[in-house]
Amino acid sequence: MSESNKNMAIWELVDKTDPSATKSVNQRGGYTSICATYQAKKATELWGSYGLGWGLKSVSYDYSMLEATKMIFCHAVFFYMNDGKEITFPLSNAISPMMGSKSDEDFFKKVETNTISKALSRLGFSADVFMGMFDDIEYVQQVKAEEAIAKAEDKDAEVAKQKTEMIEYIQRNIETLKTSKSINETKGIARTVLRRLELQGKIPSLAEICKRGTISFNAEFEQKLKQLEQSQ
Repeated sequence: MSESNKNMAIWELVDKTDPSATKSVNQRGGYTSICATYQAKKATELWGSYGLGWGLKSVSYDYSMLEATKMIFCHAVFFYMNDGKEITFPLSNAISPMMGSKSDEDFFKKVETNTISKALSRLGFSADVFMGMFDDIEYVQQVKAEEAIAKAEDKDAEVAKQKTEMIEYIQRNIETLKTSKSINETKGIARTVLRRLELQGKIPSLAEICKRGTISFNAEFEQKLKQLEQSQ
């Protein structure tokens, strides 16, 4: 394994997020939140139980800026085990201890959970969410397909189901392409379909179907584009 691959070893194990562990939040301009328990499960799978293989230590709270900022600062050290060695790094966080005009009784739980999430994000956990990839519906569809195969009791049946759905998707969109009325509409359909085929093609069991589908769709796209250009 190259040095570069070694450096990405943890990241590449945890960067993808199960869409079922996320939800859209319509606040602060909108964002995707991640289930903290899901993140803890992924960390436990990698390093062992919380407090033994990974977690926070040396946690302290700083109230010095509370009056000026209405925030309490949390300082901590995150640790995890790697090849029998403890790896650590410090981090800080700040959250308001108030909920509206009342004290937030869950403040300490929230700040601990949020601090752990920030620490895990530095190691690549749910990087696809933090990098904005969940704004791409085609990417989300790809991850959902991968998760469905991974979780299926009968993986062969799930793969067969997805292959059938992909064939139907390709055929349906080829027919839609044939009825498009303008060059812009045709290109828009092509962008969406080819993007989905590109992403779904990264799933080994769907790679061949997506490859053949891309060839078939591109042929229809070029023919339709030529037809529309000649009719202008």
